Amino acid sequence: MRTSLVAFLVAGLALCGAAGAAADGRGQYPAWLRNSFIDFGPAYLANDFSSAQLEPGFGPAAVNIPHMGARVTLLGHNFSRYLSAQATYMRPVVWTHYAGLDGAYSGRLLTNVVTVTARTTTSLGGPFSTHLEGGLAIVTRGAFSQGGRVVIKDADFPTTVWGGGLKYRLNQKWDLQGSLAYVPANEAFRQPSITVFATSAVLNLRPLPDDEVRANSTTETVFPKNVVQVGRATNALGTGPNDFMA
Repeated sequence: MRTSLVAFLVAGLALCGAAGAAADGRGQYPAWLRNSFIDFGPAYLANDFSSAQLEPGFGPAAVNIPHMGARVTLLGHNFSRYLSAQATYMRPVVWTHYAGLDGAYSGRLLTNVVTVTARTTTSLGGPFSTHLEGGLAIVTRGAFSQGGRVVIKDADFPTTVWGGGLKYRLNQKWDLQGSLAYVPANEAFRQPSITVFATSAVLNLRPLPDDEVRANSTTETVFPKNVVQVGRATNALGTGPNDFMA
């Protein structure tokens, strides 16, 4: 009797575990990730930094403007076939460099652009589609100083961004995209306009089919719902990695 009771309890627990696994939503993307996407790729940033950004008292500068950059969609979501929204980050790979012709100053100008836009998409037939987008841009420009004097002031301001692009569907998961974005100049901060030409690979997170969800739900590999991590930071190796990543 006791053995039968134990077997019954074990069987009951096993059935409950199987039912819980079948109902476990971790076999499918979370609702907020379904039909979402990210993209990443190289970009060309066209801007017109010059001596106009210098504070009074500093003479003309030789300005080296590296145009190669990167554009990353941190997260986008398709609300339908025709409407989506996305948050995007853009920056040059190497910062713009200023050097006074009189040798009095030299430094880097750090500029980043973060955008939040809405996009409308139109099919061109087959795997091709085109889109238009517009929304909010946040431009951040870091100041640099020389000898305790500010050579170029920092800037942090909201503005608009407009753009468009062309997309080619490779398969259900991947697209190739070419895009253009324009951020207008801001006279108050003496910030020139920025035009970004980018190509990117788009990873689409579409809902998984039912058979794949069932396979994910019955696998012996179990990923925990919650993870607690503990870490420690040290400066023992110096600031070289930080400087490189910056």
